[in-house]
Amino acid sequence: MSQSLGSLVIVLHGHLPYVLHHGRYPHGEAWLYEAAAETYMPLLDIIGEAALLQVRPALTIGLTPVLLEQLAHERFKSGFVDYLKTCIDRAVSDRREFERANQLHLPYHCSQRVAR
Repeated sequence: MSQSLGSLVIVLHGHLPYVLHHGRYPHGEAWLYEAAAETYMPLLDIIGEAALLQVRPALTIGLTPVLLEQLAHERFKSGFVDYLKTCIDRAVSDRREFERANQLHLPYHCSQRVAR
């Protein structure tokens, strides 16, 4: 009986309903900004790192026209920058609060997460 090498396929399919101009939270524009910051941007970082290391992974990424239209929209671009600034401001404030409360393990954990 011969052994064969198996394969693993991971397919990322990205879709969000149209949320621009439909409020901010929880299922409005903030949903799109969070997906971009927590999923799409880290994925682009990994793909960029693989390219720098000359790794050639086989990828399949499916993005729906509705999602792509939103990501290309000027409202998304300006709103995403504001969203990221707000996230940074909150992280800085949280870190100060953790340090003030002498919970030094929490800012360390947060800085490790941001450093990823």
